[in-house]
Amino acid sequence: MLRIILTFSASVIFSQNIENISYDFINHQGHILNKGSLVWNEDWNSNGLFFDGTFANYPSMYGPVIEDRFLKPIEDISNLDSSKTLSYFDYVQGDYYLDNLDLGIKYSNPGRVINLHAFKRRYAGAYNHYNYGIGTISPIHYTFLGDYNIRKNNEKLFISLGNFSSDYGLLDSSNNSFLDSRITSSSLKYENQYDSLLLKLDYNIFFQRLNGLHSSSIFEGVIYFTRTKIDGSMMILSSNKYNYGLSYNLNKRSLSHDDVKNINWNVFNFFIQNKKSKYSIGLNNSKDGNDLIFSARSNFRLRLIISKINFERSYKPYHIAYADSLNFEQNDCIWIENSLQMRRFNISIDFAFQNFERKFNHMGLPTKGNNFWISLYLSPVFQNDLDFSIRYNRSISNKYISDGIGDRIKIQLGSKFNLFSNAMTLKYHFSIDGYMNRKNGYALTPIERYPVHQPELASLENLWVPSFTAICFVKNVEISYAMHHLTNIIDDYLNRSYDSNQIVFNKYYPSVTRLASLAIKWNFYN
Repeated sequence: MLRIILTFSASVIFSQNIENISYDFINHQGHILNKGSLVWNEDWNSNGLFFDGTFANYPSMYGPVIEDRFLKPIEDISNLDSSKTLSYFDYVQGDYYLDNLDLGIKYSNPGRVINLHAFKRRYAGAYNHYNYGIGTISPIHYTFLGDYNIRKNNEKLFISLGNFSSDYGLLDSSNNSFLDSRITSSSLKYENQYDSLLLKLDYNIFFQRLNGLHSSSIFEGVIYFTRTKIDGSMMILSSNKYNYGLSYNLNKRSLSHDDVKNINWNVFNFFIQNKKSKYSIGLNNSKDGNDLIFSARSNFRLRLIISKINFERSYKPYHIAYADSLNFEQNDCIWIENSLQMRRFNISIDFAFQNFERKFNHMGLPTKGNNFWISLYLSPVFQNDLDFSIRYNRSISNKYISDGIGDRIKIQLGSKFNLFSNAMTLKYHFSIDGYMNRKNGYALTPIERYPVHQPELASLENLWVPSFTAICFVKNVEISYAMHHLTNIIDDYLNRSYDSNQIVFNKYYPSVTRLASLAIKWNFYN
């Protein structure tokens, strides 16, 4: 039992390596940090769907399901023993014409699960900047998702399809700036075990149509972007300590604007693994040659301490919009994750050191740099229903592509209590986010999502963003009220100016002001 508790605790704490920096409090625009590193031009997955991160690298934009399942594995359905149907709707209204609707239904029986999901977001923005053109304020994003997951004997099949449509204005010197993005992504994953041979196939097609106008963009008019990624692996299951196998990864990218760019590359790997460790070595192959890649991952447990040690060397191609030929950036990363759960404390200490090198001074980006990141997490365990946690992250960058924030702290306090003979449960949650030791780092452009160094200014002030959420549960109904940036909400209520409390994380977007919203979620069973 202790092992189960420790493993669960570690999985929760280790997932905190991802930081979501929102530019608008509704998570329509923003950027992601992974172990302190700015995520751009990187592949990612969510809910079983593959996303090429060239022009699409902010998961929260595509709705709550994609945000919640970011970088998480597909649901394991092997233990389902009954049939049931779950459905829900989640409706949100708030400041600046915020109007979200999230719908979903899940049908499951032993060995089979079907999910359907739809999401709509309407929001004008604090400065009406998401609304452009003449007429009523229209939705700025739609998401439609469906997946089918089946397991039979030694076979597994997962099919997923997603459609994402965004159309919104951008704040720029021109009042006509906008971005119209349409994405269709499909994934097929198949797994079969023949005796001691395990075969896997992962086939992904990603298509994006972009039409936008912004002063930072190198494009005018419609862009068509296509990505095909096929992963295949074969592993021999051994009765000995280790299993071993081969994997092959095929990649094709195509960009069509005034002309057509096509790039192709392949990845070969030999790997050996067991329940606690995995080691691999291979080649990143293109028409210009081969580059050595490798990775190592090991898990350790010493009494109450769980540790993960990871090291890898990988290559990613330059941003296809700015590169006329196929060139690669080398990335080396080592990270160590440590989790300790005691009777009265949960503690984690994580480290990551990342180094990159590229051959050319590409679009003003440095040719080499590194970043050291440390994360400390502390959560006391109270006897009552009180929840309290502190997380502190620090990044030390040397010519590294980062958002310029050196220190971050997040303090959370919450509790719950029952009312009316336990017929109602009330939860509250207060948090404060601090951004300190700030410098002008890199900002992702709105259309190409390419990092551009922000101009050096005087030292930037520390930012403190308090938020509060209250949730009421009555049977299958949840009603919540959320307030983001309480300081500005209070100033607004008192008719005071809050110009000194402006938040700007990216020079291409306006300052974040405040947001209050009311939501109702209703869950239905069978």
